[in-house]
Amino acid sequence: MAILYRYDLCFGMHLNHNNGTHPYPEECAFHSHETCEIFYLVSGSVCYFIENNIYNLTPGDMIIINSGEVHKIAFHPDRPYESFEIRFDPTVPAQFNSHVCDLLNCFANRPKGHRNKISLQISQIENVLGIFYKIENIYNSSFYGQEILRLTTFIDLLVYINRLYMNIEKAEKSLYIPEKILNVINYIDSNLDNNLSLEFLENKFFINRSYLSRTFKKYTGTSIHEYIILKRIIKSKELLSKGFNVTQACQLSGFNDYAHFVKMFKKIIHMSPSQFIKKEYDGSTENKSIGAYNKQNRYIPTHLLPDLIVTDVLWRPSNPAEGDEVLFSAVVKNTGNGPKPEGIILGVGFSVGPHSVTWSDIHVSRLNPGDSVTLTANTGKDGIPV
Repeated sequence: MAILYRYDLCFGMHLNHNNGTHPYPEECAFHSHETCEIFYLVSGSVCYFIENNIYNLTPGDMIIINSGEVHKIAFHPDRPYESFEIRFDPTVPAQFNSHVCDLLNCFANRPKGHRNKISLQISQIENVLGIFYKIENIYNSSFYGQEILRLTTFIDLLVYINRLYMNIEKAEKSLYIPEKILNVINYIDSNLDNNLSLEFLENKFFINRSYLSRTFKKYTGTSIHEYIILKRIIKSKELLSKGFNVTQACQLSGFNDYAHFVKMFKKIIHMSPSQFIKKEYDGSTENKSIGAYNKQNRYIPTHLLPDLIVTDVLWRPSNPAEGDEVLFSAVVKNTGNGPKPEGIILGVGFSVGPHSVTWSDIHVSRLNPGDSVTLTANTGKDGIPV
């Protein structure tokens, strides 16, 4: 792939204007990244593999990819093409969201690997190309407020893409993948922490392992082993982001060898699991030009938030008599996909009758997904009887 221009747009955004026949080496293999991606094909033809779908692109087609979606691009040999590609940190546009406009809607609010392709009509092509060229022209000019105009023009692009996305009547059909291979892919995705050896898959799906390996690579462009490793590393990233330690992430993502897990994590993520945790904790980013660019204000998709519910209410004595003092407790469980952060007070109130009210408000530790904590009424070390 020959790059006509590569622009660092600041605020965590990067634009490539590509032209040529040879792809980047890293684009040849399945991968994922923490940035979102917009790919627009100006001329030529390419093929995108995203999760378990394949999209064939012709001029005027656009691909949108969320952070974490596994994907790869395939170029036809000796066929020139031209494209625009923008990668951006989702924390930036998220700061411009309102209660009626989510700039990340088309990226975040859909299943992985679905509705990634948008085919544009002639008038829409002119509008999108106009915005891309405007970003280029602003970058190549030198005037007061240049950086701000780059950002606002990019926001214009996101608004327009979301309008196109919401007006799509039906999802673009992906290219054909045999049902047997789809079944294998879906099984792998749902059972990353289980045995996924070729021998097991052969017996599970009654497919000769040699045929399975050849057919899988034919339709996905990668081997079963490479696909499983990548998917397990992505799952381990999600677990680390939710508060699990490195050993837990290793085991729960299906790795039986800790050293092998760390080696593969470094190879794919380009940092060790411990460095990844530190990066998540620090909320560090490449570019902190926007003042609110920090961990407290970063964009977190709703499906990664904690969800706290009361699962049980307890009291003692268990069979109180009239006149007894009763101490209440509540069991709170995190049923969401993200942790309740350390330092945030988790409280629950108890109200008995018209006047008696007491609280438990001293729990400030992290509460990971699936974990529960018992909160006892307090305002003193031993709680306040009601």
